[in-house]
Amino acid sequence: MRNRKYTIIGIVVALWICIIGFIGFRIYRSSQEYSDWIQQAAAYEQDGQYEEALISYAMASSIKPKKAEPYIKMAEIYEDQGDYDDAASILRIGSENVGSSFIRKNESDQLASAEADFYERNEDKDPDPTKTPDAYTQAQETAEDNGGGTADDVVDNIIAEEQGGTGNTFSAMSNGEIYYTGQDGIYTVQPDGSDNKSVKEIDPSNTRISDFQISNRTAYYLEAEDTSQDGVYQYSLCTMDLDTGEEDVLYEMDTLSDASMKMDEDTIYVASTESSSTDMTAGLTTPEVKIETLSWNEEEEDYDDPAAVTSYEGTRTDIYVQDKKIYYSQASESGDEMMEDLCQYDVESGDTKSLSKDIPSVHSIMGSDKYIYYYAGAEESKTYSYNLDTGETETVSDEALNNVCGTSLYLSTNDDSQTEVELYCQNEDDSNKDTLTTIENDGQYSVDVVGEKLLICMDRTAEETQTMYLADLDGNNMKEINQIEKKTDSTAASTESTTATTEEASAENSSSGSGMKAAYQKILDDTYAKYKDDGGKYLEYHVYDVDQDGTKELIVRNGTCEADYTWHLYTYSGGSASLIDTFNGGHTSLYVCNSGGFYCMQAHMGNEAVYKYTLSNGTLSSQKTYEANFEQDESKYMEPGDGQMEQAYITDSSLLNSLN
Repeated sequence: MRNRKYTIIGIVVALWICIIGFIGFRIYRSSQEYSDWIQQAAAYEQDGQYEEALISYAMASSIKPKKAEPYIKMAEIYEDQGDYDDAASILRIGSENVGSSFIRKNESDQLASAEADFYERNEDKDPDPTKTPDAYTQAQETAEDNGGGTADDVVDNIIAEEQGGTGNTFSAMSNGEIYYTGQDGIYTVQPDGSDNKSVKEIDPSNTRISDFQISNRTAYYLEAEDTSQDGVYQYSLCTMDLDTGEEDVLYEMDTLSDASMKMDEDTIYVASTESSSTDMTAGLTTPEVKIETLSWNEEEEDYDDPAAVTSYEGTRTDIYVQDKKIYYSQASESGDEMMEDLCQYDVESGDTKSLSKDIPSVHSIMGSDKYIYYYAGAEESKTYSYNLDTGETETVSDEALNNVCGTSLYLSTNDDSQTEVELYCQNEDDSNKDTLTTIENDGQYSVDVVGEKLLICMDRTAEETQTMYLADLDGNNMKEINQIEKKTDSTAASTESTTATTEEASAENSSSGSGMKAAYQKILDDTYAKYKDDGGKYLEYHVYDVDQDGTKELIVRNGTCEADYTWHLYTYSGGSASLIDTFNGGHTSLYVCNSGGFYCMQAHMGNEAVYKYTLSNGTLSSQKTYEANFEQDESKYMEPGDGQMEQAYITDSSLLNSLN
């Protein structure tokens, strides 16, 4: 009996030793993990990698939530970056987690002291401590999921979840959800493609949303309302709280043909076509919004051909912003051809400099930490890079640039004649391309990189639908998540277009046909109404498929005489006609190019110049192909292309009858 008793006692003691040892090991292990994260965070902070440092400190706090150090360190970083709300919030969270027990008195005293000092320093900032910082939320979720891998792997995965391409125009990610804009509003969807739902609706017949970005659970976007002035819109910089749905207008702009928005740190930059030499900044710090005008392209270029100035505005709305520097394109100073320069404007110093010169028309600008990328050209479009360290410019690819995310470039086949488009991925330091997926070349498309997904928006011209797809970054598991029927305001268009332009414009010329015919008829009616007292009935128009995508564009001459004539190019999309671009119309004739695009011949008093115009992804590009002076001998004029483009006066609707 005695031996049995001692045996039982021995077993119990052994179990307690094991339990105590296990608890001790767990305590040691958690202490080691905590120490590793603190050291990792300090290393990131020393290297200036503040986003990584914030996540590492937050991961440390998830292991030992009653330690004061991670919260205080995070608050210091947020404060140094001017994120006073996040600094106040993380100090509040720390105080709640640490508590005020006698055992944790030292930790709670440290937090209380840090919090008191913070509010004393920033009393005038009125910090709001109510919102949980994203870095803290992401770290807590990762810790709960028991994410494995090294500290670097965990940090990289968290950052990758929130990543977005610099070429993103209609999507962003927040709290693990993807938000994107469609032609009738704003939607949200889970990364696996489930739970797609609308969070904001608009009337697509007169409103559109563009350039969508998110910061701290607030969406920032441009909302444009049609002013019924031939493609001119009233733009507003708007916000929406993604948690409450509350909306606000930060700034209303003058009527513009186009505008774009880019966000850099705590500032929004807006560029527009009608004020292309200026820019607007809007600080995101609440409650104040600072509006400031920046000027960078004030000098007029000295062109040899004066007509080039009126037909080519030089600076486009597309800009890229990084480290308080704005990258944009402007008309080249060479003067011999309609070329562009890639330029940089330093927001802090106000200095402007040219980076790459004599570029054949820049379509889009994106970037990474090392390079500025731009997609440029007319007939032979290519993607180029400017190395920020060496100042060298190189050709990156013969394909079109869709997006840049980190060191990855997302490209597509640059051939509008193909029925399918292949998407590629290429590393910035490697010329090898990986084929991702294939999409139909039926209208316009755009590719956003959001989280670990590709979000592809396809405007199907023939079907009059807008379709959204999600795919993995390698192009696999492509899934349709939303199809939006394009709504038309055909009833209103038909009613307005029945107003006779002249007595000769009979009922048979009314827009009782298709939506496209009705929309184009309205443009002709409005143009005539605008110039009817200045020879408007003699203004011409053309109906011509510029980009050979199956949708014919409308090209209408505007103005009162040869001195101020301009051509306006429209396309039909989303149930309405929208202005793509304008170009010089004085002393000009348009000619067909069977291989795509068209020619514009400008001939006056013996001088002749020919420009080739092409349309790609909604952007009109031009390049001078010929020029000669025959000393007023007009008999030597040479007609370009494959014959003169068919035309009619705007009071004659006969050309519209070719529309289906």
